[in-house]
Amino acid sequence: YLVRCFELLKLEAAAEIREEVFDAAARVGAYLGDEGDLRFSGWARMAAPIASFVVKRVDPPALGEDRPRRVLGEISIDLGDFRRADVRSEWDCVRRHDVLFLVAVRPPREEGWRGGGAAAMDVGEEEASLISRARGCEVVDIRDAAGRSLPHFAFEHDNPRPPSGTRRTILVDLDPTQHHYDCQGQEDQKASCSYHLAVRLGANQSNFKSVLECVRGLACEDRELPPWLHDVFLGYGDPNSSHFTFMDQQDQILELDFADTFAGGDDHLRSCFPGWDVKIEGEAGSADVAAFHRARIVGPLRRREG
Repeated sequence: YLVRCFELLKLEAAAEIREEVFDAAARVGAYLGDEGDLRFSGWARMAAPIASFVVKRVDPPALGEDRPRRVLGEISIDLGDFRRADVRSEWDCVRRHDVLFLVAVRPPREEGWRGGGAAAMDVGEEEASLISRARGCEVVDIRDAAGRSLPHFAFEHDNPRPPSGTRRTILVDLDPTQHHYDCQGQEDQKASCSYHLAVRLGANQSNFKSVLECVRGLACEDRELPPWLHDVFLGYGDPNSSHFTFMDQQDQILELDFADTFAGGDDHLRSCFPGWDVKIEGEAGSADVAAFHRARIVGPLRRREG
């Protein structure tokens, strides 16, 4: 079931990303100038023209692997290209671990061509000829024109300083495996650095990576769901059947292992179960490391009187 959910979510995310990227690339109206330089006759809220892109660091592969451990890239954009202040503010609100897409466009000769946007996705050949390359990356840091990290990256929550200028430098983690394939293929590393647009996703699409990683982690988990939760998890049956008050005495769970769910001491655990007697087994971690308890609630569960 989880594997099927993973595949369905992956296909759904790919379709939504494809639509967003093609729509943004069509809206900017890329075309070739008289001197062969790339120009834009339009604009898109979710896409920013890239002033420069370089691969800053490529870590050597781990033992027994071919792909590098990490590939760090640097994107430079100018928010001054956006006339609306709310659009500039949205780009400044991009956070760590958000996903961006680097897009290389293949524009037609005519100025003003903008395709059909998302509605023209069924045309196929026209959109396929618009984008020559698209690669995903994960945001690590964003710096302003003065080279300072934006307040929400520098943890300046009390007295945040406004960003300086409109120039933004975005540090991103590239996909090491894809970077390795790009460098080993017919296109050299210089070609893999030629991107024209940085495309961000909406709030509903930008969490696809964490959702897929969560589902994949659950599918690979050694622990199995208890039988009393099977029907509820699959979406049928009576949801109340999994509550201990509706279980027979012989079916009640007498011990439940919460693993490392609760952190930071006994107060967190006890506050999550007001009115219950909770017993804690195990020792907390050292003072300089976040303390995790392996907590068990031993039953049958009964409320305290009063």
